[in-house]
This record gives sequence, C-alpha cells and structure tokens, in this order.
Amino acid sequence: MNALMALILGLTLSVDAAASQQGGDLGDRATAPTAFPSPDDLPSIKELPDPLVNLDGTRVTTREQWETRRKPELQALFQHYIYGALPPPPKGALILRSVHRDALAGKATIKQIGIPLGTADGATLELLLVIPNERKLSGGAPVIFGINFSGNHGVLADPRIALTTKRLGKSPSYGIPENHATEAGRGLAAKMWTIEQSIARGVAVATFVNSDIGLGDGTALDPVIAYYYHKSGQVPRGDGDWGAIAAWAWGMQRAVDYLVTDPEINPKQLIAYGHSRNGKAALLATATDPRIAAVIAHQSGCGGAAPSRRHNLKGETVKDITKFSWFSPRFKEFAEREDRLPIDQHELIALCAPRPLLLSNGTLDQWASPDDQFNALMAALPVYQLYGIQNLPSVAPAPGERVGEQVAATMRIAAHGVDALDWKAFLDWLPCAKIAVAPSTSSSPDKTSILEVATPAKNTK
Repeated sequence: MNALMALILGLTLSVDAAASQQGGDLGDRATAPTAFPSPDDLPSIKELPDPLVNLDGTRVTTREQWETRRKPELQALFQHYIYGALPPPPKGALILRSVHRDALAGKATIKQIGIPLGTADGATLELLLVIPNERKLSGGAPVIFGINFSGNHGVLADPRIALTTKRLGKSPSYGIPENHATEAGRGLAAKMWTIEQSIARGVAVATFVNSDIGLGDGTALDPVIAYYYHKSGQVPRGDGDWGAIAAWAWGMQRAVDYLVTDPEINPKQLIAYGHSRNGKAALLATATDPRIAAVIAHQSGCGGAAPSRRHNLKGETVKDITKFSWFSPRFKEFAEREDRLPIDQHELIALCAPRPLLLSNGTLDQWASPDDQFNALMAALPVYQLYGIQNLPSVAPAPGERVGEQVAATMRIAAHGVDALDWKAFLDWLPCAKIAVAPSTSSSPDKTSILEVATPAKNTK
C-alpha cells in the first residue's frame, strides 16, 4: 500500500469511527471527529476535488451512496477543517413575547420570539417574524429567514420592535454610535430587507441580530460562542473550536426550531438567506439541516460559495478571511496552500442538494469572486444530477440575467450590498424553487433598471 492510499484509508476509518460514536450518523448538527491529518500530511490537490469520490477513492453512483456515506463524510470534513464543530440543539421552552396583527397598515403580523440557547446565563436568540395577513394558499406562508447586523428594530421602523440589549458592531450610519442600539437606528437598515416587498408577495420574513450569538471577534465578549468551545469559555479558542460562521449557522437552525412550530408558517418552505458573511452562514446552515427547504446566498465569497482554490486574483482568500474569528483555527493553516484542503466550497453547495439554491452576485463585487462562485456551482451539479434535477445552468449569467431554475445564479451590475432590486430577484426566483408567490405589483423592470448600478457600499464580509 502506498503512502497516499494509506492516508486515504486512515481518513475513511476516522470518519467511520466517528460515525459509530455518533450512533452511525455524522449528519445534521453532528460533532466533527478530531482524528484527521494535519495539512502537512494531506496530499496536494490542485483542482476542485470530485464531490462524488469518497475518501477511499471509490466513486458514488447512487443517491443512497451519497446520503449514507459521502454526505456525512463531507459534513465531518467541513466541520473539522473549516468551520469547527456545531453543537447539538439546546433544550428549553420557546417564548412568544408579543404578537401585533396590525403592522404595515394592517398588511402584516409581527411576532417576537425568544429562543433559548442553552447557556448557563440563560441567553436567548430574539427572533423577529413578519407574516403577511393575506395569503390565498393554505398551509401557511413561506418564510425567508436570515441574520441582520443592526438589530431587529433596524430592519423595520415599527416602535413595538424591541431594541436589542446585545453588543453591536459600531456603525453610526445605522444608529449604533457606541456598540449599542439606540432609537435613532429604528428602520435605518430597512432598505437592505424591504420587508414590505416580501409581504406584498405573500412571503414572511424572519431575522435576528448576529450578536444574539456573538459578533465573532473571538473574545470573551461573545459569551454564547465561547460557551460552546470544547473548554467552555476558554479564550483564545482551542484548535478544533467553532468560529462565528458555524455559530451563526447554528443560530439560524435555532430559528428553524421555532419556525417549524408556527401554524402560520409552512414548515416545508423555510428559505435560508444571507448576504456576505451571513451568506456563508446560510449555506452552512442549509448543508447541515434538512429542515431548510432552499437557500439564497448573496455575495457570500470565500468560505461561502467561492472556492478556496480561486482563479480570481481580486477575490478574498483564505489568508484574508482567517484574520477574523469566523472559522475554526485549523482553516488558517491552509492559507496560501489551499491545494492541501481535501474539500472545497463546491462540496458545501453539493450538500444542499437536492434542495433549491440561488447564488446572487454583482459584477462590481470582485472581492466575492462571482466567476469562481459560478465555477463552484458547476462543480456541484453532478450531485444535483444524482437526484434527477433538471434545467441546470450551463453558462454564467450576464448582468441582468438569471440562469438555471431550481438551481440558479443571478447577476447584476452592483457593488457589495443588497437592496430592493436584489430582493425582487430573490422573490422572482421562488416559483422556480416550487414556492408559490404573488406576482410583483410593480411593472416588470426594463433592461435599464435591471442593470441599475447599485450604490457602492463598504465591503463588510
């Protein structure tokens, strides 16, 4: 047996052993094993690894082989080398804090929910849910859910939405002058969510602020993240501890814990959404939780939909993004030697199969590597083909276009940011994902408005 095959066999055995310890399943929200080799001991793989080749070199040819072996194998590898281990869901009673059925001039219901996070200090995730009051279809409304940066009060200017008491990222333009929420910030982030647009089309929106979980700066000021380190509360982190991306993804899954219980929400139509770093979290949440029906990742970049093995020299790199505490400390070891990774982001996309997926990008946001993201999408398609998914994209979208249907990519002339035109594109795609929405009340935008250049925004990945 040569050295490479011995290494591959050892990897396979470590996955199988971990699966045995997990009751035979390394699937959703499982703890990743720790017996994988260091980057120095991994072989160089210059191109994107084949998602349908197991660690022992055998090929996946059926859905069953993918579901029972390759999928848990990849989930374990992503947790070990890139994101860190996701803890199991915590116990605790969900708290319905308030219900207001007269929001948006009577068009919507606002609910505020406290979701326990299992920490010793009783921390909660504060979920804002806005539901359309009029919906012709039975079975509850579909919901797009994701993370905000400003606090729930920032995404909708309703005075009944509670100000967060959590530490926020300083942002005077969003009414956050000194790391805490103020009344001045109420509604200042609404343009990035345009909730009225979703409500008008029969789609609910749910969100929570990232600092309910933590800002992700790797300090003791992020107590929820630090609580779930292998040595609880230890700062700095241990080698296998999770980073903020995994923690935010786990937070999104806690939002799902509530959403599947609300009778006004269709539990089969939960759409994870994220922009920038939150797009990375949305993909990971979807890849590790089958309750999520679809995912929209907008400008998610490296560590999201863009592969570490990049071709765009203007795009963010592993070295760039591991300056933050967003990933497992192990991921930093692959900076400038990404070829040592046994996985890449196309396989995170593949873990979302067969569920609908939309990658959204802007031509002026090269930091997010839109071309590399499309290459990753193409490399994930063989897994979707295992499930018989049709009308898959074959060429990259031009500005103003969407390619593909259930699995799709869209592009516009825009810098890093999100606005009403992006949300219109998200909502227009939902019927391709077999999620019914009301038609847009505005006239179909002409080519000029589709190609409208978005106002450049500060890069906040």
